[in-house]
Amino acid sequence: MPKLLSWARRRLQALAPTKHRPDAASAAILPPAATTLVAIAKTEGRYLPEWIAFHLSIGIDRILVYDNDSSDDGAAIVRALEGRFPVHGVSWPSGEHESPQLAAYADALKRAARSEWVLFIDIDEFAVPFGYSDWPAFLATLPPDVSCVGLNTRVFGSSGRVADDYDLVLKTFTRCSAPGFAFNRHIKTLARPGDVAEMFIHHAVLRSGRAVDSALADLVLPLPGRTAMPVFDGIQINHYQSKTYDEFVRRRGKGDANVNPAHAAKMARRATREGFDYIDRNDVEDRSLAPFLAAFERQYAEVRAVLDR
Repeated sequence: MPKLLSWARRRLQALAPTKHRPDAASAAILPPAATTLVAIAKTEGRYLPEWIAFHLSIGIDRILVYDNDSSDDGAAIVRALEGRFPVHGVSWPSGEHESPQLAAYADALKRAARSEWVLFIDIDEFAVPFGYSDWPAFLATLPPDVSCVGLNTRVFGSSGRVADDYDLVLKTFTRCSAPGFAFNRHIKTLARPGDVAEMFIHHAVLRSGRAVDSALADLVLPLPGRTAMPVFDGIQINHYQSKTYDEFVRRRGKGDANVNPAHAAKMARRATREGFDYIDRNDVEDRSLAPFLAAFERQYAEVRAVLDR
């Protein structure tokens, strides 16, 4: 753990040497909630309505979206939903030398300080509590001494889809990687905000409490943000990282919210066919979403009704 903490602090210092200047709304402390879902969005307007509707439908009671220099209607979508649903948006432009994502996460811990839990994921990730009736039922299993849960991701492939003219991600991409695929060792973090000393992209450094995996065993990270083997005990983070090849190229081309634009030439991710083929894993069919689809469709219809006005 000392080596992990040392690495994490060096990483933060390298990516965030200057202070971010968020908008005035970021100073507001949100009311209490069981779970605040946090994500940073960069040109994700196409996917936001579905992503928001799904997480509301499983029982997450607040969503906080940081908009990072989007070039589409993503920020407008969040603004349209504010007031109608427990959705909040914060404008979060890139700073001069820092990681906008890390800075947003640090800000979220303050804004959501009155929440019991904060969940940090991306817009291409969906938290699926397949072993439970809904999200609150999963939370009810967590012992009071647990301050952090590392939730392994499950990489979903293209399901053979070539054209990007589909409607919903959740219904289009149903095939995923075998459990042992290396990228499934990545985790995303659910944490009690008051117990977090520092929050990184995948993992948290705690000031108190236990860190566990989804089986409630002690969380062991041989590398930052990665378990030795994936653990899918009733819950997983569906990671739709590839979708279609055209979407993969567009996503890589818009940059990374974890990297300052000034460092883009040094840290750019290559949008190659080889890169796509590596993550386009369609080994098994996964229908763990099935029990949640009816509630999702109702919630999605409500979200679309507001946006279509």
